[in-house]
Amino acid sequence: MKIKYIITLLLSFFLLTPQIVRATNEQPDVTFSLEQREEISLSVKGSSVRIHNASGLKLEVFSLTGAKVAEYKIDTADKTVSLNVSRGLFVLKVGKITRKISIL
Repeated sequence: MKIKYIITLLLSFFLLTPQIVRATNEQPDVTFSLEQREEISLSVKGSSVRIHNASGLKLEVFSLTGAKVAEYKIDTADKTVSLNVSRGLFVLKVGKITRKISIL
């Protein structure tokens, strides 16, 4: 009986004593950058494609069957590319932008 009493007393002592918690105002080092890019725009006139705000990306031209017909590197913010393709329907892709065009 004494042993149960002593064990209960010790357990209650350890469980009910306040724990020392040290609060600090230190913040972890977190760095991130938000890259804002203006909206990419494509305009087609005849067989020429004008691309705005896509510097550093590439223009990919696909046929409707999915075959890559041409690829052009866009090295300026405003670039005009003359497509050397026959008449027909094509898919243009710049970054995440995809457009279907018709060349007559």
